Amino acid sequence: MVWHRSGIWLFLVFALFSGTLWSEEPAAAQDKAERVVLYSGPAGRFEVITITPALGPWALEISELVWDQLTEVLALPPAGFPSPVTLRLIPAARWQGTEPSSVQVEMAGRVTVQVPVGDTPDRNVIMQALVRGLLVKRATINVDYGYADNVPLWLELAATRWVQTHVQPALHDQWRQEAAVVRLPPMMAILSWQRDRPSPSNLDVASYGAMLWLRTLGADNGLWLEFLRRQLAGVPTANSLGAFVGQPWPGVDDLELAWQVGFYEICRQRVLPFLSIEESRGLLRDWSRVIVHDNRIDAEAVLSPTELWEHRKEPAVRAIAATRTGELELRLGSMHPFFRNAANSLGRVLFLVKKGDSKRDWLRAWEQFEVDWNDANELTRVSATILDQAQAASAR
Repeated sequence: MVWHRSGIWLFLVFALFSGTLWSEEPAAAQDKAERVVLYSGPAGRFEVITITPALGPWALEISELVWDQLTEVLALPPAGFPSPVTLRLIPAARWQGTEPSSVQVEMAGRVTVQVPVGDTPDRNVIMQALVRGLLVKRATINVDYGYADNVPLWLELAATRWVQTHVQPALHDQWRQEAAVVRLPPMMAILSWQRDRPSPSNLDVASYGAMLWLRTLGADNGLWLEFLRRQLAGVPTANSLGAFVGQPWPGVDDLELAWQVGFYEICRQRVLPFLSIEESRGLLRDWSRVIVHDNRIDAEAVLSPTELWEHRKEPAVRAIAATRTGELELRLGSMHPFFRNAANSLGRVLFLVKKGDSKRDWLRAWEQFEVDWNDANELTRVSATILDQAQAASAR
């Protein structure tokens, strides 16, 4: 069994009326009050507030993808922030903003992102809003009050594309095709582009390329994180690039030449982003269980496989199963080969929970997942032993 590590925590909070996952509210009560639902992820990461319960688990799953993929790139704190980033899903009919999302920074660095949603919300819009909120939160470290949204537009676009390409590796190849024909803007123009100006069509492609190139220069020596700190602090572009100590950029022309050459080299690379053994194992471990808040005992409860099937018709459980099924379909190709069979069988488990019409098929699928999971861990153990033995032999 793999139920041994805490995962997504799901809290349901109702305005004026309360209920649980295990019981239905009276129809009359639902008609009289608008229900507000709060979904909380791991401490210090994200929480989602919505009046449409089916959207909560879906948005929270996206938030976990954003956090997982940007943990290393943004040097996110392992234990999370002192307070989570709050995502408010606002009905599109009530939205009064002019941008796809808005960000507010409150006392003690609390960050709230608001984004309008319609009947068919756009996954990429939600993802970019979460990225923006996370970048603002990253910028508010050690700031108590009054911090403005200084997150550069290029960084928001690049980080969003980073998440998308790592979740769906085929998008990296698509980016390479776009980059091959794009008219590349100057580096200084990319890094200093303002939100209040119309964005050129090539800014998204160029921004992702800029992130890839700058990370190759500073990912291993800490210079990328210093550059990131300066960018999020609103330091002028030229001074931010000064973080890359030792680079042969005495002038703007030298910088542009290095940027053009570097971009070309990155576009030639055909390597797609694949998950490591630990990343694959951690993802499947998290997605193989559902943890809910049971109001009857006022505590988090892990659904056993049997309970997961019994509560398959609950809106929250169905939404989680549907979301994870879709994400596994996208990420199957990027799984480490050791865990690819386990990912495939887990996808079938969740699909059958969502479908919900054959317990016999579901039990067989779960048994197959356990077999594939154990095989993957055994392959990991054996390969590690062989590599250790080879290393010891070479050291003699």
